[in-house]
Amino acid sequence: GRGERQQLAEAVGDLYVGGVDLDWKGMYAAGSRKRVALPTYPFQRQRYWFESQPARPEPDAAWAQVSEAAAWQASQGRLELSIQSYPSRWEILDRITKAFVTNALVALDAFQKSGETFSAAALIARCGIQPRFERLLTRWLQYFSGTTRESPHPVSLDPLLAEAASVFGSDRLFLDFVVSCGRQLPEILTGAVSALETLFPGGSFRLAEDLYEHAPLSAYYSAIARAAVAALVRMRETGGLRILEVGAGTGATTAALLPILPKDRTAYHFTDVSGLFLDHGRRKFAKYPFVRYGLYDAERPAAEQGVAAGQFDVVIATNALHATHDLRATIENVLSLLAPGGFLILCEATEYLSWFDITTGLIEGWQLFDDGLRTDHPLLSAETWQKLLTTSGFGRVVSLPAAGSPAEILGQHVFLAQKSGIAISTRHWAPVAFEVRQEGEVERATETIRSRLVAAPQSEVHEILVDLVRQALAAILCVPSETLDRRKRLVDFGLDSLMAVEFRNRLSRSLELTRQLPATIIYEFPTIEALSLHIERDILNLGIDGISTATNRAHELEQMSDEEVEALLLKKLETL
Repeated sequence: GRGERQQLAEAVGDLYVGGVDLDWKGMYAAGSRKRVALPTYPFQRQRYWFESQPARPEPDAAWAQVSEAAAWQASQGRLELSIQSYPSRWEILDRITKAFVTNALVALDAFQKSGETFSAAALIARCGIQPRFERLLTRWLQYFSGTTRESPHPVSLDPLLAEAASVFGSDRLFLDFVVSCGRQLPEILTGAVSALETLFPGGSFRLAEDLYEHAPLSAYYSAIARAAVAALVRMRETGGLRILEVGAGTGATTAALLPILPKDRTAYHFTDVSGLFLDHGRRKFAKYPFVRYGLYDAERPAAEQGVAAGQFDVVIATNALHATHDLRATIENVLSLLAPGGFLILCEATEYLSWFDITTGLIEGWQLFDDGLRTDHPLLSAETWQKLLTTSGFGRVVSLPAAGSPAEILGQHVFLAQKSGIAISTRHWAPVAFEVRQEGEVERATETIRSRLVAAPQSEVHEILVDLVRQALAAILCVPSETLDRRKRLVDFGLDSLMAVEFRNRLSRSLELTRQLPATIIYEFPTIEALSLHIERDILNLGIDGISTATNRAHELEQMSDEEVEALLLKKLETL
């Protein structure tokens, strides 16, 4: 996996260290070489630069130090990473994925006639699959060449899982994740289970942190980012360093960076589009007082979010930018955040592995792309990313691991990109404004809901539940509850999939349910009114005696499509 020149140089070095007298002139006879004298003092861990060297190097010097530090780190790896095992890992996961896809479609009665052909749209209609999976199903049909098998049967997974266990050994995080998702595939496709809940089961962050922070593969990439930031810290021995992380999520990359940052001259902005991640970050990184938290959406211009251009020395994003509609616009927004000479440290999956189809590829964010750069899936190759960053206005770009590295099999890259211009001191900076999310005071009002329902007259039960749902939603969104219209769609309030999981958890705890409500409940009962009625009728079995006919009729109308409402109105008009 290495070039002949590098292999030869290493062999010569080993011979020289072993005492062999080498013919150096002969070795370098093919080129022009200049002899230089080594220092007469012994090498020590000390600096021997002239005192007149500027404290802040020019951008080209900064680029050299940062990129070289990151490149060196990319050539290293923890022993448990076991790069040589990854071709076998990806191959067995590919077979497991196709087996789960086959079993899911068989379970959903997709294969009804031998030799039958069908489209993704036909599968959606036949099997009750959610329409948002149409792109995914189109790719799945390639597994079957567009037709069913002659006699389709479920695939036995036991032999595959036994083989996979021997391939993965003790590093089973990704294997177990794929298997867990695959077993829930029919329920995810039909909307009975939220795809996001496979990554955050029960609203817990533990699995996601294990995958993105503790797994050897993930640690390899975060170490490259850490090396780049550490080099920048060493260069800036005085003055402030201002960093913004886009889509910080569970804080996997953050956890690798914060320990190396000087707390007295760093401002680290932990941002995401979901307030739940901000709350999690506050708890996780409470011992780092220089971390600030705020909502930031890379798909919107920074100025619209109260952030002036050119505010940051470093912008970091790990597997976040691909989950946007238009990558060109996203990169333009990110570039605007950087000061002249500032660095973008971007980690992105660059190879679409088939097992994404039954794991993260099921999550809504993976289906947003609509920019002409991507057609089948949201990922770009390393070469395309480099071209995109260069054409978007970055002066220098490099991807790591380098081409030809054994680590390319891992399927991700860290991209270092520097904004053109000469860096200016950021020792004194103005505060950066964000839509700061404050944690709500939520569950005190809902803890005694059971006792309130028991004691309340039947006529008041429905309104108590409406208030419960409204308070839980207000707590998640961190807005006053009185601003939430009971007949407005929940998703129109800005409730995302992860918030839906936490929303479900709060309701389940407040109602003291023995079984969790499904996270997909916000789609099945899309308003506060509809959800309250569902809880009353179907969850708590309280009946509808106390609900007015008008309330019932309003609920029924909300559940109708526009076409059904039109048909009802026409029927009414015919009777007049």
